[in-house]
Amino acid sequence: MALAEVLKQRKFISENELDEALKASQAQGIDLKEVLLEKGLINLEKLTEAEALDFGLPYVDLKDKVIKKEVLDSIPEKAALTYHFVPFTKEGNLLKVALQDPTDLKALEALEFIKSQGNLEIENYLASPDGVKFALNQYGSAEKEVGKVLREAEKEKRSKVVKLQKEIEATQAKEEKITTETPISKTVAILLRYAIQAKASDVHIEPERDIVKIRYRVDGILRQVLTLPKQIHAAIVSRIKILANLKIDEQRKPQDGRFFLEVDKKEIDLRVSVLPTVNGEKVVMRILDREAGILTLDQLGVVGRGREILEHQVKEPYGMILVTGPTGSGKTTTLYALLSALNTPAVNIVTLEDPVEYQLQNINQSQVNYEVKYTFATGLRSIVRQDPDIIMVGEIRDNETAEMATHAALTGHVMLSTVHTMDAVGTIPRLIDMGVEPFLIASALNTIVSQRLVRKICQKCRKKSILDPKTTNLIKKTLTGIPISELEGINLDKPLEVYEPQGCDQCSDTGYKGRLGIFEVLPVEGRFQEAVLKRLPIRELEKVAKEEGMIDLKQDGFLKVLRG
Repeated sequence: MALAEVLKQRKFISENELDEALKASQAQGIDLKEVLLEKGLINLEKLTEAEALDFGLPYVDLKDKVIKKEVLDSIPEKAALTYHFVPFTKEGNLLKVALQDPTDLKALEALEFIKSQGNLEIENYLASPDGVKFALNQYGSAEKEVGKVLREAEKEKRSKVVKLQKEIEATQAKEEKITTETPISKTVAILLRYAIQAKASDVHIEPERDIVKIRYRVDGILRQVLTLPKQIHAAIVSRIKILANLKIDEQRKPQDGRFFLEVDKKEIDLRVSVLPTVNGEKVVMRILDREAGILTLDQLGVVGRGREILEHQVKEPYGMILVTGPTGSGKTTTLYALLSALNTPAVNIVTLEDPVEYQLQNINQSQVNYEVKYTFATGLRSIVRQDPDIIMVGEIRDNETAEMATHAALTGHVMLSTVHTMDAVGTIPRLIDMGVEPFLIASALNTIVSQRLVRKICQKCRKKSILDPKTTNLIKKTLTGIPISELEGINLDKPLEVYEPQGCDQCSDTGYKGRLGIFEVLPVEGRFQEAVLKRLPIRELEKVAKEEGMIDLKQDGFLKVLRG
């Protein structure tokens, strides 16, 4: 079956688009695949999937797939790199291998040889060039590459490590030369490259008495990836300080900085924090992919009644929406999702952030600078004179900012911000503590969103199971009284089925991949608004919020568990 026929039958693209592409292919004398990709009619993975059907092979998406070392070891790295194929799964003596080009006779002959030598059964799959490239990169590892770099350094008559250590203790000028021209710069580059490939949010470089631990935070969990010799710790820290434009001779107090690097044609923003400890300076680098794109409310995990409320509230011409939760709970990501929904050519949006994490088109973003006394409060005072329609302030943390934000919300502006509280209802007493009167809160505040980030169970290896009676009763009790609409697709009268983590090559044997938000969305209206005006205690406020239909964090979490 021809590729065009597959595309048509499987409806990968419309018939009109296919006809247009075929005409262009014939007129220009170029391959149909090139035309489809150049015109953006199909992405590479979908095109490869169609090709697989044409060749009669199964398709595998290797992008972002983590392959076990013992599987990669089934085929020599040199052969894999030469013939552009890669093993990705092994079950007994059955080895599944992804090919970039199934018409490459030399590659097929090489696989036959590997099959006969290793007493293996080989099942061929088709993968995209990008997928094969991503998988081939895994033949290396951070530990392997760093070890190689350091061993090369050791071959020299004078140890680079010793030389670096002496130079670091000498002068700053010499230090900059050494740390940019020796294996240390390669070591730092390798650590960052593997962190980005692992989709880590943070890199921790932690000195101990005799070693240096390197840990990545992936899906909210810290994982140790390797250890390094203690004697190169100071050189690594100096290299990072140079990149982040920090003082390399200052080791007594904390420093913060940032730098940018390009990996796989993507610009990555790294925020650096250096902290003195008893064993030396500890470095944490926060990784921000500036091209990752802003998530929608649906992608964040805001569903059902909560999403309906937020979609309605962002259309209000004025008023305040506050997002609450602890550090690292995704508050800023939610604010960006709301800003994205509000961003049209008809409005003037101004933000004040600490720091600016993602740069957004058509939005005026400003960053606080405490050294020159440019704070949230002073910045907000200037922003209201910029004729804004929508204002986003990174955090309300003091009386002055709280009062100004409330005033802005009452004078025709949409105000978005965050507050550090543990739940939505707790925002009310927090604002009162900051000096905002209840009648102003009730008038200015439209909605409160409280959130947490939880790990998502791996969709590939998850296994269905029946909950035990104790947990079943807990869930049923917790979900009692919530609106019927929130239980769509869930039958609490039957045994409750959930998915359990197993672990596979896709999730690095953790059973989890990615993160999802759990939310409670509380509109300040009706009986709850009246309760705020009456200064009711927090327990009474919680009761009224529940009676008005609010789904709390625990309930939203249980609902997401039951939906897989």
